[in-house]
Amino acid sequence: MIRKAIWLLLTVGVATSAAAQVNKCKGPNGKVIYSDAACAMPEDMQRVKTNQNTVDGSGDRRNAEEVRAKSAMDALMNNPPAQCKFGAFKYNDQKGKALANDAQQECLRNVLAEQSGSPTSDRAYRLWNDHHTLTSNKRNAAVSAAISASRRPAGMSCKPNPMGTGLDCQPN
Repeated sequence: MIRKAIWLLLTVGVATSAAAQVNKCKGPNGKVIYSDAACAMPEDMQRVKTNQNTVDGSGDRRNAEEVRAKSAMDALMNNPPAQCKFGAFKYNDQKGKALANDAQQECLRNVLAEQSGSPTSDRAYRLWNDHHTLTSNKRNAAVSAAISASRRPAGMSCKPNPMGTGLDCQPN
């Protein structure tokens, strides 16, 4: 039992000291070689100082990055670029307003992502664009129908033509 404990301590001690040493040597062809082993020509060997590699367990780096990202996003939200402005209809279009907001948030994230070389997304934009196009078409059709109805000749009954471009009217 004692032998195993001594052997374990020696093994850990050797591994720790070997991992902490880095030697800079010149190879046979003159190339520089970094190794944890001793050089073939001891006169060419130089010890390289290395700092202990540590992991930030406190989360300070992550927190600092989150603060920087939030500050950048806040700055963009206060003054959004022109390509990040999306509209919605004022009346009865709560879904459009929510989709426009999502598309703007996505656009602002994309601006930041492009600056850092990260991938971008267009999912929220496509959802907003599909909704906006559909709603625009419905509203335009309703306006056209209202204008056509106001031009209906007296004594005629009219219905929209199959193409939806006008009215087919017939006498009552």
